[in-house]
Amino acid sequence: MDSHPITNEAKGEPISTKNTVLTTGASIVQDFKPVKHLCAHLNAFHAYASDPNRCVETNHYCAHLNEDVRQCILYDSPEPNARLIGIEYMITPRLYGTLPLEERKLWHSHVFEVKSGMLIMPNPSPLPNVAWEKAEVAEMETVVGLYGKIFHLWQTDRGDQLPLGMPQLMTSFTEAGQMEAVGGFEKVVGERDERMGGDWKRKKEERAYIEEPKVHEDADQTWKRQLLLFQLETFNIATALSTLYISVLLYELEEDLEAIHRTTLPTPALKIVHNLVDLIQVIGDEGLTGSEKHR
Repeated sequence: MDSHPITNEAKGEPISTKNTVLTTGASIVQDFKPVKHLCAHLNAFHAYASDPNRCVETNHYCAHLNEDVRQCILYDSPEPNARLIGIEYMITPRLYGTLPLEERKLWHSHVFEVKSGMLIMPNPSPLPNVAWEKAEVAEMETVVGLYGKIFHLWQTDRGDQLPLGMPQLMTSFTEAGQMEAVGGFEKVVGERDERMGGDWKRKKEERAYIEEPKVHEDADQTWKRQLLLFQLETFNIATALSTLYISVLLYELEEDLEAIHRTTLPTPALKIVHNLVDLIQVIGDEGLTGSEKHR
């Protein structure tokens, strides 16, 4: 049995007085320039590329590396003792277009996050909401066209108390229906809004004017793979049903043939019946072969 205590939802002892003093001292004498460069706190939900039926609420703390690149530190909450769970890079379309094909497949769009009202900039400050929302909308006008690449290092959604296993490629949602497996868009995003004082419905209306950029066909591959798998599964089911129907039809025809042979049908008529049975047999064989190819 594991005897390690849990502190801040992670295995480990509470921070000692010594380390508390060192942390306080370091914050006074050291200059944390990279962290001070952070300029935006965004909140949204990520899905696992390997299993899009799982999603994680994520707080992004982002900085501009230059005009075309942003880099974000990802946490599981906006609290002081939040767990660092991943990283995200965001780039402009002009940089995305220079990437090789296999690399482009790792990136996702932000159009649905912005237009649906899911993506927000939480306002923890005393700044009036009207002023804050103007700043948020201005941010959304830029983010809507960016492509992101995310890796989560800590699978907090399954209760891991340490960052276990390999980093996981994540993606954004591109439509509301994709969140049904985790409770539905309105429920999941609505609960977040209650905690953070948001309102996705109002934000969706306020952002209606934001133009939707054309998303590159190589982005959002997770959902395109899901659609392909669904289509393939549907095709296999349809093929199997067709094959079953033909098999039943053949069985019934073979029984009918025995009865036909006992009749006084002219020879040409019997020949036509035999040809029809042969044709159905060929179709049945091709159906079986086709279904086997797609297994």
